Amino acid sequence: MIQRNEKEVDIFTHPKFQEAQAIKKLVSSCGDGYIKAFSYGSIGDDKKLTLYFEHPAITHEFTIKHEQNLQKMRDIYKKEKMVGVLFFKKVEAKTLNKFKINQNKKLKDNRYAEKSSGEFAINCKSERIRSLFKDIQEIIKDKKVEK
Repeated sequence: MIQRNEKEVDIFTHPKFQEAQAIKKLVSSCGDGYIKAFSYGSIGDDKKLTLYFEHPAITHEFTIKHEQNLQKMRDIYKKEKMVGVLFFKKVEAKTLNKFKINQNKKLKDNRYAEKSSGEFAINCKSERIRSLFKDIQEIIKDKKVEK
């Protein structure tokens, strides 16, 4: 209990807390993937429920499956009798964080310096495989000479 102006307030019965819990229940009815990426929801003056997700892929998926998700939300809304707690006319999904991909960033060169000198024994009996190893040996020797 929180005391404010000599009056006790139970935060669990506060309308905003109940609204937040109801929105969370609606999102969880759509599936586990949504609730894991769900951050919060709010109802604006235009009676639109806006759900904020952490990742754009989840937001996109929610938008694609909008009708299916709305039906699941309607079912839980009626089942849980949320009429007194929550009222909205439309639902939309938004992403909290915009992921920026830097196209100009140069990729790191992950190649390593060749340590072999190209001098190794080729002890295989197959001529085809022997020729492949000879080619590899020549490539290594040529790269050592270039440096």
